[in-house]
Amino acid sequence: PPFVTIPVTREPASKFLTSDEKYLYDTRRLQYISKWRPRVVIFIARWETYSIDDVAPMFAFLESCAQHILLIEEPPLLTFENANMAQYLCYKHIVPMAGKPQYMPQDDGALNRSSDLLSAVSKTFKKVQVVPISDLFTGPGNKGLVLDGKEVMYLDNNHLSEYAASKARPRLYGAVKKVLGR
Repeated sequence: PPFVTIPVTREPASKFLTSDEKYLYDTRRLQYISKWRPRVVIFIARWETYSIDDVAPMFAFLESCAQHILLIEEPPLLTFENANMAQYLCYKHIVPMAGKPQYMPQDDGALNRSSDLLSAVSKTFKKVQVVPISDLFTGPGNKGLVLDGKEVMYLDNNHLSEYAASKARPRLYGAVKKVLGR
């Protein structure tokens, strides 16, 4: 997860790091951020899985170090189990067609929880701004855009393809440019 427990505590080993390695990694991440004092910190996460209590310590820390904090809204979470999107589209007999967007059900509850958290965080922390992107991937009837013509939009039920991410690039670039005053 993108969040570090503050204060850093010793936690069980993760899939890739021992308990000691994780402790050192988290400690040093915070030390480097504090020393670096970045102009902009950019976060994207599965926001619907967190509460304000989960994220508040990290954003309080970042407010003491960073000039601006940009939170990228997550794209809609699709309702099928986490699987390869291209394979799932084949399984469902959904065929790409040039010039025709195609949609699948999205989890509106997850999107609402995500929006609620981002709203609460941006109201609580003055340096936080939200970069909206979910509307780029939501179509009629609140369905998630899975094919834009012949381009697959998701890798699985919650990760965008490179093509889809490029659709959000102008918004992120504009938000960074705005906070940097360029």
